[in-house]
Amino acid sequence: MYTIVLCGPLIYRTALLEHLRAVRGDYRVSGQSNHVADAPALFLEPAASPSHAAAPAVILVAEDTDANFAVLEIFLTKAGYTVRRAVDGADAIHQAPYADLILMDVEMPNVDGLEATRRIRHIERAEARPATPILALTAH
Repeated sequence: MYTIVLCGPLIYRTALLEHLRAVRGDYRVSGQSNHVADAPALFLEPAASPSHAAAPAVILVAEDTDANFAVLEIFLTKAGYTVRRAVDGADAIHQAPYADLILMDVEMPNVDGLEATRRIRHIERAEARPATPILALTAH
């Protein structure tokens, strides 16, 4: 369901950016460790050539906590990404078609990140669209 799960406090900006680059194709996966059920941690190596265009990727950050969003927005904007925010899972479902990648908080009000991801995947299948990479974020 998720492309990658990032657990615990995000202390190092480079770790987040490396995962984003891996999903976008700037890195290729050289190995994996299944320490989180069904969501491997990736070991990354630079790819021969990036698979994306020069335009900045639009990253949807589904995060209900203002402070957490502010930190992610700073990291991502400085790295050259365009950042949009969804304040809960319902908002993420609505904005998902306009994102190149989604950072999804697992615990949010109204519709949580797990249910939002299920619904996004259902809509993508129903509309025969490719799956948008979704990275789960959780402090647990």
